[in-house]
Amino acid sequence: MSDIQDGDVIKTNGGYCTVVRYISAIKILVEFNDDHKHQKYVTARWLRLGSIKNPFYPNIFGIGFMGVGSYKVTDEGRTTKSYEVWHNMLMRCYDPNIHKKHPTYSECTVCKEWYNYQVFAEWYNNHKYCRKDYEIDKDLLIQGNKIYSPETCLMIPSEINTLLIDSGASRGKYPIGVNYHIRDKVYQARVSINGKSKYLGYYDCPDKAHEVYLSHRNEYIIEKAKEYRDRIDTKAFDALIRWSNK
Repeated sequence: MSDIQDGDVIKTNGGYCTVVRYISAIKILVEFNDDHKHQKYVTARWLRLGSIKNPFYPNIFGIGFMGVGSYKVTDEGRTTKSYEVWHNMLMRCYDPNIHKKHPTYSECTVCKEWYNYQVFAEWYNNHKYCRKDYEIDKDLLIQGNKIYSPETCLMIPSEINTLLIDSGASRGKYPIGVNYHIRDKVYQARVSINGKSKYLGYYDCPDKAHEVYLSHRNEYIIEKAKEYRDRIDTKAFDALIRWSNK
């Protein structure tokens, strides 16, 4: 007679599970003791070792889990793009080490449905505008937004995403796009165009330099929005125009 009986509660590497039905040593139906109540068939050997994996156990930054579905972590030995984006999104929001370097990320969260990798990967892989050089953006539709979710996020080209820095943000002592020229004791404005820094002149105060930077940056955003008009969501295009007109 087996030492494993129906109703036994056994600890695994994904929490606890309950034996629902013992059929044989190589076929035991268990149910994980969490809100998902996922059931699976396992062997007595792996059950005794406590090596049964719960696909709903939140082992990614204490929040994310793999779920049950067709989307994988790797494909032919390489990390899939959807998993990479999902993992990095959770890392920004829930990794204390990242928050030490970038404190503002500690204010960001991911919607509960995206804790499940399968749900996120379904959204990501079926997004109409999702290309190799596109990035997930949570700020374009709602400036200052702190939540990653299907309602708040879009996929946009990386070169546009890098431009969407809050105009009220600061980099060190001075606003974005401004640095102090020590020798001449003036403020220099620069903007990045096509990955290259473009000089915009010297000014006697940081606010004026920042205004010049914003003007050039916004012109560039409009230019890029028009360039990508047929390759981004209509909502993204409209939001870029609104953004650049502020």
